[in-house]
This record gives sequence, C-alpha cells and structure tokens, in this order.
Amino acid sequence: MVKRFLLIPLMIVLVSGLIFGGCAAPAPAPAPVAPGPGPTPSPAPGPAAPAPAPAAKVITMRYCESNPPDSSLVINLTANAIKLIENAAKGAIKINMYPAETLTPGKDTWDAISSGIADIGRTDLHYKPGMASLIAVMNLPFMPVKNDAQASGILWKLYEEFPEIRDQLAECKVLGLNTVGPYWLLTKGKQVTKLEDLDGMVLMNIKPGVPSDVMRSIGVRPEDIPFYECYQSLEKGVVDGIFAGPMAIMVFRLQEVMDYYTAAPFWQGIECQAMNMDTWNSLPADVQRQLDAVIGEQMSVQCGGGWGETEWSSTAIVEEETDVVHNYLSDAEVAKLADVAMPLWQVWVDELEAEGLPAQAVLDRCLELCETYVPPMEWILPEHRRWTQ
Repeated sequence: MVKRFLLIPLMIVLVSGLIFGGCAAPAPAPAPVAPGPGPTPSPAPGPAAPAPAPAAKVITMRYCESNPPDSSLVINLTANAIKLIENAAKGAIKINMYPAETLTPGKDTWDAISSGIADIGRTDLHYKPGMASLIAVMNLPFMPVKNDAQASGILWKLYEEFPEIRDQLAECKVLGLNTVGPYWLLTKGKQVTKLEDLDGMVLMNIKPGVPSDVMRSIGVRPEDIPFYECYQSLEKGVVDGIFAGPMAIMVFRLQEVMDYYTAAPFWQGIECQAMNMDTWNSLPADVQRQLDAVIGEQMSVQCGGGWGETEWSSTAIVEEETDVVHNYLSDAEVAKLADVAMPLWQVWVDELEAEGLPAQAVLDRCLELCETYVPPMEWILPEHRRWTQ
C-alpha cells in the first residue's frame, strides 16, 4: 500500500517532465556560414590567334654550265652570277649548277634554256650566229674596247637601245651579256710575230660566223673542229694552231701540246646569261622586281669583270709556270693586221642591211660607246678590279 503511494508521485514527475520538455523552445538553427572564395572563373574566349603564315616556297632552278666546277671561269664568273641572283631574290630562289656539260653540250645551251631542259645558264652566242647577228658587232676584228667590263656594259647598252637586237634574243629572258676575250693565237711549231707568218697556216676554227671570215682575211685556212678536240688536233698536227683565250690553255692543258701564243685583239667572243621565259613568267611579281634591280647592265659588267679576272690570272700562270713562249705583237703589226681585216666591218654591215637590219647604226653606236662608256666600278667585284687599273 505504501509502495503504491510512492509510485504515484514518481509517475506524476515523469509525465510532467515529458509535457514541459515538449513545450520548450526549439534549439536555435546553426548560423549560416559566409561563402569562402571559389575557383577563379575562366576568362571569356577572345578572337582566335591567327595561324602562322606558311613558309614561302623556295624556287629551285637548274643552271647549265659547260666548264668544270673548279675552273677559274666558274669561280670568277658563274658562281658570282648565281650569287647575285640568289641574293637579290632574298632566299626565294636556289640555283643548282650542272657543270662540265652534265646537263647539255655547251653548243646546245641556248636551246636547252629555251626549251626548259635548263632554267638558266651561260651560253656562247657564237653557236647561234644567225640568231644573234646584230649583237655580233662585238665580234668584228680589232674593236677598240678597253677591257671586258667596258665591252660587256656596251653590249647591254646596245641591247637596251635597239629593239632589233632584243627581238633576235626574245626566245629567252636575257639577264646579261658579256664579252669573252680577246682571242689569242696559240700555235705549235711556229711562232707568229708578224702578219706574213700567218700565210697558209691551218688554224682550228671553233666558232662559226665572223671569226671564220677574220681568219680567211689574214691568210689563214680555218678548219671547223669542236673545241673539245683541240688537244688532240694540236698533238697530232691536224692544225697548226687555234684561236683561244689563256683560260682555255689551263682548262684543256694545251700547254702540253703548244709552243707559242701571240697576243693581239683579233676579236671578242660574246656570252649571254639567259633564263627560260616560262621560268621567268612563273616567278612572283615581287621576285621579278628584285631581280630586275640587278640583271641587265649590272649583271653584264660584273660578268665582264669576272671574265677579265680569269684571263688576267690565267695569263700570269701561262707566262710564269709553263714553257709556252709568249709574244705581244707590236703596234705596227697590229695596225697591219687591222688594215687587212677592217674591210670585214663593211661586209658585215652590207649583209645585215640587206636583211633590213640597222647594222650601220649599231656599229656607229658601238664605236661611240667605246669612246665614252665607263662601267660603274662598284659593279666589278673588288677582287676583280686589279686588271682594270
């Protein structure tokens, strides 16, 4: 009984706790947390960077050269002509030289360039006598030029001034014109010191056109023989001699089969630096403009200077390092030769005038330029100027 009364108050306490606990204020909600720094947002995309420009395509050209790569002519003339073009093109052109007739025989160089077998090259215009008849004014004997640089600049002036000359050479893009020579007389067994010594001699003729006429006029019988046979022809006595420059003596080892050379301004040869016309027309306009700044008169004078250096250095070697006896004709003997050969000037004029070509005007202008034209010295490479002093 007593226990029951003790349980009643205890139950009242428990029930009251439950009732009042349920009515108590709820626990406060946790305070919100301030947001911390989040990841840096990516910038809005801008315009795309331009793609790098494609590298300019280098234009490769094949250069036709008839001489060996280590010959003084290639070193002094051809290599520097190639360098002049490549430098002017500022890397847009790379020229690969094919020396020693590896691309085409020397006599076929013009045709190889015009047909596209070669893109560019140096060609001897003696091999195209009918085509280059007007510019052959420089082939006339005893033309009073002062040196190869001057004579080469004169050739370009004539090319510029006479459309008939340009028309004759229009098959290719002419880059420059230069003289070769003068040709000397190289002989075996007989030294020539005067006009009379030439009478009846058989001399190798490597160039058609005017040179053949010159040889006949001074009493010589020309034999048409390719130049590459000059060594054997002299060695076997097929001919008594040959007209050639001192450079040819060293290139073809002619000092082994000849005894004498006679120096006189018999005639000049003519060479042309030319480019295939389609190759030229395919060049970008800016590259053409860059080349136009150096081709023409500058190319001509530079190449003439290179040829002059080749002849100067070759002459020194022949005179100092071989047993070949050299002889410079006296002024009186040169005058006698000139008197005999000079009628060829009028023959040349009459033949071309009959074809409707202005040969007399070309000759008159050539002689005038021989008196007045001075090539710019800066176009002759410094190492080639010693012989011009």
